[in-house]
Amino acid sequence: MRASVPDETPAAIAAALVARQAVGLPLPGNLDQLAELGVPDEVVDALRELLLASGQVVDGEARLVRLWIALLARSPAAAALGSDERDALKGNVLAGREDREWRQVLAGEFARISADAWYSPVAMGRV
Repeated sequence: MRASVPDETPAAIAAALVARQAVGLPLPGNLDQLAELGVPDEVVDALRELLLASGQVVDGEARLVRLWIALLARSPAAAALGSDERDALKGNVLAGREDREWRQVLAGEFARISADAWYSPVAMGRV
């Protein structure tokens, strides 16, 4: 839990990620770093459950975070960003076929978010 960081909207997180890249900072590489940006605890906890359920805890966390960021960039939350900014956040993560189960679960969840409201994280942990 991170009491000192307020929860941010999806659009605010997308903008914060773009701002990090603009000043040369790396994108988050783990779930704790997402939480530090203001991603709600419920969302981070659901991602952690998804990671644990996959059995890829040791080598999968960074991949899951990159996939989550790429899907956020493709979602309505990033609609206010320029196409170059969205493309920079997505990188080449969505070009591959790796992590199919994660992609299916997360894509369904991201289809239900808006710029101002997160998806329901309860269902996300059920793979």
